[in-house]
Amino acid sequence: MKCRTITSVVLLFFTVSIVEMSAQEISVEKTFGGYKFVHKEKDLKMKEFVNLVSVNPDAAIYAEKAQSGYSLASVFGFIGGGLIGWPLGQAIGGGDPNWTLAAAGAGIVFIGIPINSTAMKNAKQAANIYNSALSKEDQGYEIPQATFIFESSKAGISIQF
Repeated sequence: MKCRTITSVVLLFFTVSIVEMSAQEISVEKTFGGYKFVHKEKDLKMKEFVNLVSVNPDAAIYAEKAQSGYSLASVFGFIGGGLIGWPLGQAIGGGDPNWTLAAAGAGIVFIGIPINSTAMKNAKQAANIYNSALSKEDQGYEIPQATFIFESSKAGISIQF
């Protein structure tokens, strides 16, 4: 009875380990500002996304382009948003707003939009390359076979890859 229980626990542990070792695809979901990348039911930040796909050299090229473009677009968005927000804050506060500053901020934000769009296209391409490589690996992937050996004086596991 104890032997069956131990065998069941070992087999369960081995099965869970195999499931954890298998790679999972990155799903790409369209959002208002571009794309959202999800891996193992977790939304990925750009840095996490780049780290994940960097194991594939072809995908890493696009991921690095995506990260640099995303960073640049974020800088443009931050500066432009500040330039828009300052006069709006003055107007709400009852001061004399400088609408030229707001117009310049809007222009800077509009410069960042195509940069962000290009970055998201590169990220999507990186995800597609990463996922296609996973599906090719899965075609040749075989699950290791575990055999439990029980002899009169010993017990063990033989794993064939």
